[in-house]
Amino acid sequence: MAVEALEVRYDEIRSNVIAKLQELQEEMVGIHKDMDTTVNDIIGNNYMAGDTACAYASEFNDAITELFQKLNTGIQTYCDQLESVCKEFEKQDAEVSGMLNFRG
Repeated sequence: MAVEALEVRYDEIRSNVIAKLQELQEEMVGIHKDMDTTVNDIIGNNYMAGDTACAYASEFNDAITELFQKLNTGIQTYCDQLESVCKEFEKQDAEVSGMLNFRG
């Protein structure tokens, strides 16, 4: 069974994957806010009134907030893991480069 080398282009991972995921995280904040505002407009614009309307909006907002928090945490964990891999490969590349340039 052949051993396949793992190539990690850490600069590209940082700029094309991690940065994009973090950008999307920021967009999610805006989407979450828009959803919250839209649902709260049910009450604010008198589309529904009373305790049931408030409970409906609150239930939706609680569920969506929890979902966005979990998604945000998962994305951040993934970005942190990718950054950790990038740092490790940078370190390994520097060590190998140092060994190859060693003239004793």
